[in-house]
Amino acid sequence: MRKRMIKTYFCLSLLVAINQGWGQTIRSLVQEGFQDTSEISLKGDAGLVSLSNGVNIRLTSASAANTGGFYSNQKFPLANWHVYLVFTVTNPGGFNDECGGETGGDGLAFVIQNGTALGEGGGGLGYKGIGSSVAVEMDTWCGRGTNDPSPNHIGILTNGDTVHATLPTANTSKPFLDGTNHVWIDYMNGIMQIRHSQDGSYSKEPLISYAIDVPGIVNSKEA
Repeated sequence: MRKRMIKTYFCLSLLVAINQGWGQTIRSLVQEGFQDTSEISLKGDAGLVSLSNGVNIRLTSASAANTGGFYSNQKFPLANWHVYLVFTVTNPGGFNDECGGETGGDGLAFVIQNGTALGEGGGGLGYKGIGSSVAVEMDTWCGRGTNDPSPNHIGILTNGDTVHATLPTANTSKPFLDGTNHVWIDYMNGIMQIRHSQDGSYSKEPLISYAIDVPGIVNSKEA
């Protein structure tokens, strides 16, 4: 059983759903800080904390067996969309991983589902066991049982399965635990592209570019 812990703060989250090309915005959710939580719902151990940069969502504390998340209260078209996430991992705890001996764990995920279920914690990263779902995981702990390529990687997973098999993964150039992380997830014409940086720059080349039928897997045109 994996019992590693991190403390994760979402200091800024920006989500824009787009349809019929990038030029026409249909619905959007913009959260610059979380003073107003009327458009989101907190799940599990997630809560609000006030830091120097404003009100943040803390997904979990650095304690064992904690699982937290949050979801938008409105649904968005799954045909074409763009997500921008900013998060910081602080005060990591836990045990050495199974690959290189780094501590921390377990990570976090952006989950698309036609519901608001919170999956298993620990190595489940809050999405394990959620059927008809697509998850983009940001994994901070390397586990051999899930075929993790490194203690700092991003991967696409479906239907609540946490084992990397045929779906793509990519190592990040810097550890998630070092500073603020910026993640862009773009889905256009059936292609998902994922980027990561710690200086806020949007790279021309994505870490992952992969053809995936998100609406088909989620079994819905909106989520």
